[in-house]
Amino acid sequence: MVAKPAEYRTGGRRTELMHAGWERAQDEQPLYRVTDLSRHKMRLDAGVRDLLLFHSSCQSFDFRCNSILEADVCDHEENDSISTEKAALVTPLANRTVRVGGTTIDTWISADETAEQLKLDTLAEALGLVHSKTGIELPSLTLYLGAKCRCIAYMGESGGNRDYILFLGDQMLSKTPLAMTEKASGVKGGYGTADRGVADQRYDAKRKSVLNPTRWVMGEKDYQAAKVQAKAIAVIVHEMGHILHERGGDTMFWKLKTTWGDEGRPPANLAVQVSQYATKSQLEFVAEVFTGRVYGKHYAPAVMTQYAAYGGTPV
Repeated sequence: MVAKPAEYRTGGRRTELMHAGWERAQDEQPLYRVTDLSRHKMRLDAGVRDLLLFHSSCQSFDFRCNSILEADVCDHEENDSISTEKAALVTPLANRTVRVGGTTIDTWISADETAEQLKLDTLAEALGLVHSKTGIELPSLTLYLGAKCRCIAYMGESGGNRDYILFLGDQMLSKTPLAMTEKASGVKGGYGTADRGVADQRYDAKRKSVLNPTRWVMGEKDYQAAKVQAKAIAVIVHEMGHILHERGGDTMFWKLKTTWGDEGRPPANLAVQVSQYATKSQLEFVAEVFTGRVYGKHYAPAVMTQYAAYGGTPV
């Protein structure tokens, strides 16, 4: 069950983000808390060292008019610089220290961010799901929220530092339009105008016929929000799949990362059983299977054997 949006309660310089749906039973303390509301200007350093990245196939959602906008899917860039992504943020950035379970999150919020609370809620939900299914929590994470940045997890360098940095843009909050059904395309979740993934399958699972009484009871606004939130949570789970893949088996991860062309793709007959997006690369195959498994999906033994061979995190 998705918890209701949290509310800010201000008291001097300290503001706590109380989230009733995520409180610890033993001490009644929220799983995440805002401890610093001071705003800081952040210098966007174009000379920051290159970091290798991964991202989810995603589009754009305009909260101001509550409408889904068509947009090009993000290209998979192998050697992008983190400074490029930071350049999409609008200064000054607000800085908060947020805690989700056992993970301390250094959070930077772009001045154009309009969906901060929704993104924090979906992040808490996603990290909770991953922890419940794998028993793994990251000790720390750096998070950037912005309207125009992409949905990307930066992993650091091969054999180098283990700083995990997550960008969450408004692109995570929309569907990928369906072009062909699953039956017609032979691809799990159907074939889209852009690469459809397990996150889009979560969006699809929330669809209801216009004649469905449940949709009437929910109301159109809440119905649309439920679909968007379902995908957003799964997008973050997908990114966590990349992070945990690298964290748990960096040698295999970086080997797959630097395998190019057709050799870097998974067997097509296995990938299409997962999603269209899983066919892009061996790393995306791993992240997609991970996402599906977190949500309780069961794949053929051959799919799971390949997932294990690539070093996927046990779920």
